[in-house]
Amino acid sequence: MNQSSTPMAVLFICRSGFRRTVFGGALSALLCLSHTARTSEAEKGCREAYADHANTIFACNVVIASPSVPIPQLIRALEIRAQALLSTGKPELALVDYTHAIGYLPAGKLQGYILYLRGKTYLIHLADQLPNALADLQRANRQAPGNTRILEALATAYGKAGQTVDAIRIASEAIASDRRSVTALQIRAESYEKRGQIRQALDDLDALLAESPHDPDLMIWRGRIHQRRNNLYAALADYRNAARLRSDADLLARIQRLEQQIGK
Repeated sequence: MNQSSTPMAVLFICRSGFRRTVFGGALSALLCLSHTARTSEAEKGCREAYADHANTIFACNVVIASPSVPIPQLIRALEIRAQALLSTGKPELALVDYTHAIGYLPAGKLQGYILYLRGKTYLIHLADQLPNALADLQRANRQAPGNTRILEALATAYGKAGQTVDAIRIASEAIASDRRSVTALQIRAESYEKRGQIRQALDDLDALLAESPHDPDLMIWRGRIHQRRNNLYAALADYRNAARLRSDADLLARIQRLEQQIGK
């Protein structure tokens, strides 16, 4: 078997039902890259493959090393290998794969998606690379405008950079695209609070709690804002509701102090 035929041959074996051999995880990963596999098969292959990162990386290496692999398969292999590398704590190597994938792609939505993945890697895994995260996510947003996930990540990056006006603007775009975007609502609420726009922050917290009514962290956050505004009864109600969901000595002490303060 020559090198150029290896990826498709392995895919054929995978589709023929030999995923449970010693190379099963690797073959399952390769199934994700096949244009001819049925969607249900591909999804199952991905689930099996991602459970074993070493086999995933091995399978992607086979595809990437092939001199005749089609560009779409190559891009997909680089993306999958990058995600596996992230899962094994190697963000720098993942960035190399994302960069190679970007280099193969013309400007457009697909390149924007890979730029988003690279930018998110900088954002989550390499705190000192925030300028690179912002640059990638800004480019991604220009190439794939209106994508909620890209907007959420860009708003998060602006928030971490302390650029609250931009964080609010981009988070608002994400919410316009998906009114149930928890990430965007959180970023916007945080940015409003930092800017002293407390009424707007509370509105977003109300929306978040409508989506996640049993989240004690959100209740405590809203209670803290109410307490700072001297809305003590509203703060106490939020703290008590949070305490019913989570045992927390600090929270119970806060409730006790507040009860003493308002005399109940």
